[in-house]
Order: sequence, then C-alpha cells, then structure tokens
Amino acid sequence: MADPHLLATPGADLGALPRTAPRAAIPSAKIPIALFANALRTVDGAIVYLSALAIYEGYEAASASGWAAYQLAMVVATVAAVNLFTLAECYDVRALTAGRTALFRLLGCWGVVWFGMLTTAVMFKTAQDYSRVWFVGWGAAVCIGLVISRIGAWLLVQNWIANGRLTINVAVIGEGRIVGDLAHVIGSSDGRLYQIVGIFDDAARGRTGVPGIADLEALIRAGRVETVVIAVPWIEEDRILGLLSRLRAYPVDLRLAPTKLAFPFGRARYSNLSGITMLDVFSAPLSGWKRIVKRLEDLLLGAALLALFLPLMLIIAAAVRWDSPGPILFRQKRYGYNNALIEVFKFRTMRHDCADQHAERLVRPNDERVTRLGAWLRRSSLDELPQLLNVVRGDMSLVGPRPHALRAKAADRLYEDVVEEYASRHRVKPGITGWAQVNGWRGVTDTEDKIRRRIEHDLDYIEQWSVLLDLKILAMTVVALLHPTNAH
Repeated sequence: MADPHLLATPGADLGALPRTAPRAAIPSAKIPIALFANALRTVDGAIVYLSALAIYEGYEAASASGWAAYQLAMVVATVAAVNLFTLAECYDVRALTAGRTALFRLLGCWGVVWFGMLTTAVMFKTAQDYSRVWFVGWGAAVCIGLVISRIGAWLLVQNWIANGRLTINVAVIGEGRIVGDLAHVIGSSDGRLYQIVGIFDDAARGRTGVPGIADLEALIRAGRVETVVIAVPWIEEDRILGLLSRLRAYPVDLRLAPTKLAFPFGRARYSNLSGITMLDVFSAPLSGWKRIVKRLEDLLLGAALLALFLPLMLIIAAAVRWDSPGPILFRQKRYGYNNALIEVFKFRTMRHDCADQHAERLVRPNDERVTRLGAWLRRSSLDELPQLLNVVRGDMSLVGPRPHALRAKAADRLYEDVVEEYASRHRVKPGITGWAQVNGWRGVTDTEDKIRRRIEHDLDYIEQWSVLLDLKILAMTVVALLHPTNAH
C-alpha cells in the first residue's frame, strides 16, 4: 500500500501545497468550531449587557430611579447586538481567523445598534430618561470589551490551530491540476484552519506510489481525517455515487466540489426546495430585509442630502441657465435595475446643440462640447446632484453600480460586448457613487481593461453589500470629491 501521506496524484500542482508534517492522530481535546462560536456569542451578549449594568450601578444606582427604562434599553440592545453580529457573520470561520477585519466589522455593528438606540430615544422623546454619561460610557465600554474579547479569542484560535485542537484535517479525492489547486486554496485559507492530509485518486487501481481509496480509508480509521472533499466532475455520476456509498459508513464529513464549479461559484450554498437539496449558485441580491434596509437608507439619507444641497442646486441651476442656452437638466436614458430603462437627471454640462443622448462619443479632456461651467461641474461631480431626485423616487440608490448610457463604449466596443458579466451589475439599483468609483475606476473608459476593472468592482460590491460598506463608500466619496481625478 502506498504511503498515504504522499501527495502523489498525477497531474496535480502539488508543489504549491503546504508541506506540513502529518500528525499521529486528531487530538482528543478537539475544539468544535460551532461550540466556540456559540460561546463567543454568549460572551458578546454578556459584554453588552454587563457593561451597561456596571455603569448604571456605579453612576446611576444611587438615584434609585428609572431602573425599568434602563433595564429595557439594556435587554433590547443586547438582543439586537447579538442578532446583528450573527447576521454580519461575525461568528463564522473566516471571522474567527480574520483578526483585525472581523474586529472592525463587529465594532461597526455595535455602532449601528448604539446609534439606533440613541435615535429611537430621541424620536420617541425618551432621551431624558437616560443619563448622557451612562449612555456614552456604555458605548465606549462595550467597544473596549469587544476589543479585549476578540484579541483573546484570536490568540486562543491561533494557539488551538497551532497545536491541532481547532484544525480540520481534509482529504481530497480526484485527479488533475484543478484538484491540486483546490487543495492549495483549502489548505492556505482561513488562517490555516484546514490542513490537507493528502490527495487521493479513486481511479489509481493499485498503481505504485499513487494513494487510492484504500489508503484514504486507512487514514480515516486511524483518526487522521475529518472531512473528505470529492472533486470529481458531476457528469461522472456513477463514480460519485460509488464514492459516497463507500465513504458514508465512516464518521467524516463528505463534501462534493465539482471541479468546474468549485472556483467560479465558491460562495455558493445549498438549500432545500420541496425536500430536494439544491446548490444555490446565485441568489437574488438585496432580498428580504436587506432590500427594506437599503430602501430606508436611500430615503432617509437621500432626502436629508437633497434638503442639504437644495440651495446649492438652485444656484447651480441659475448658473447653467446663464452660462449657455438650453435646458437646466440633461435627461438621459440609462440601464437601471433588472436591465430596465430609467431616466437619469444631471445638470447640463454640454452645449444643447451637442447633446449626446446615447453617449455615442466619450467626453474627453478639453472636449469642445463641454461648456465653461460644465467643465467645472464635471470635475467636481456637482453635475450629479440632481440624481438625488432619482434616489428619492426609487430609480437609483445613493450607492451602487453607476448607470451607463445605452451606447457607452470602451475602445469602440459596447460594454456588454467587452464584459460577458456586464448585465449582472443590473441585479441591483444603480447608484450615484459606487465601489468602482471610490477605487479610482471612473472617468473615460478608453480601454477595455478599464471597463473590466469597473465591472469587477461593481460585482464585488453586489456580493459583499452591507450598510457599513455603503457608509464606507459614502465617506470615501467625500474624500475623493476633495481631490477629484479622472473626471472630464
């Protein structure tokens, strides 16, 4: 029998795999990840509640008044915080090994809860029931507590991973280069939480030096494998069913990773549809409560910004009328949500007789069609302010992929002809600003690479959406407007 520790599958890219020495066996004091996540969830809830209670006892208890109001606030905030932490995936595998990134996400969620409590108290005129010292101290104490707990949790996780108590041993079944790539991704991601113990070829049929299924079974019986990933093309159903039938008798997790789908749809999950297990390759973005939250964000912030900038918009409107003959607003059909056409508003920046309704010709530096005022408006992006009307009425969002004109081109090719996934950006409403724009991908798309990079950022935004990401993009937009680039 071949040495099962040798990663000797023909054709696999094994040189990049982590060269870790195999352990004799899985440690007996193994830490279940789910149990640790639940314990951490309990600790977070305790930090939120006990911080408020401690400050109350030290500062407010002497007055012996208002206990019921304080108690209600503490309980509501604790429940809301723990649930928001869970929804934000602060307890999944990646968060437990991510360190600083996960901590910022956790603190951001607590900031949302704390600010939400403050806003609610002001709206319902109950703010006078609470001490400002208590409320501010509570917010700061929870931040300090979460930082300390997460540092401790991260150190524990790193220690447990190092000694094997939290590491999951994974065996991969398959053949070919993509199997080696798959094993490398698994073994090198999530803070070394997963360790590849070997790649096994079920079709080896006893060839010298090639570990087969019998070798894998020997490792499983020795307690050295906890998860088996079957990386076999779906078309080979009999082969897959044979492997499942043979390995289901062992106390290991069996995972099916079709080689051609494993990487493009790596974030896919499964669901149950009428009792049948389905692979969720793509899910509708911003569905359910996310769509409601996104719309509330647009309405509240959009209306506030519209009221704030209304005086400036009136001044710009008068200046546009004075600068050159023609309408104040430029109305243009663009692609919106679900590929539907919407009418987008902008302050007119070009001579009316040079209006380009379908963006057949890109605007370039020193373009003779742009008016004197229009050039300044485009550099400062103030020409986009009327799109706040689009946001309030529901055609657009504050943040999202920028809407493109119908005939917009990159290097004389339509966007949809350059990027195959172009239409996927229309799964959400377009935005006044977006992830691509704050990362420098705005302005003239005179090369195909520029539009590809823009679409990549748009699709990444759709997959990663959160309120915190929107707020981050809005903040980055303000900074970008102070130092405008690539706007013509």
